[in-house]
Amino acid sequence: MLNRVLGIDPGMSGALAVYCPSASAESGMRWHVMDIECAGEKADRRVVAPLLRDFVTRFDPEVAFVERAFVMPKQNVAAQARYMRAVGAIEAIVACLNIPIHFVTPQTWKKFHGLHKADKEASRALALRLFPEAADLLRRKLDHQRAESMLLAAYGARTWKG
Repeated sequence: MLNRVLGIDPGMSGALAVYCPSASAESGMRWHVMDIECAGEKADRRVVAPLLRDFVTRFDPEVAFVERAFVMPKQNVAAQARYMRAVGAIEAIVACLNIPIHFVTPQTWKKFHGLHKADKEASRALALRLFPEAADLLRRKLDHQRAESMLLAAYGARTWKG
């Protein structure tokens, strides 16, 4: 059984979640979540890599489950480039820390959780139901990226066959 699983909803407004399934819900140690921070303006906007590295290092996950990145067809080229640059930075940080990475399509982890074709609010609502101890982490509607990173980590914890 895994002790610490990293789930990542990548991108400029994504999130990371470390899931410790063996910790009791009451301990407050089951979930550790971080929004992806960025700095800079417009074309110069970048993920603040040292903050992500420090977060991941602090919790030392055994494995990472990362949503496979796809650009949105209606996004302009500059937005697509920023998104893919952020994804690359996140993947590089995890890889440089020697954490095995498993890429999961949104369809796969959402189907696992019964969220097929559901919107982001449905992900947040499900995470609140599954992890009521993490309600403070998911109190705002825009915390859907946190919920998705948590659901990715939970998917990984339940399906990993390392």
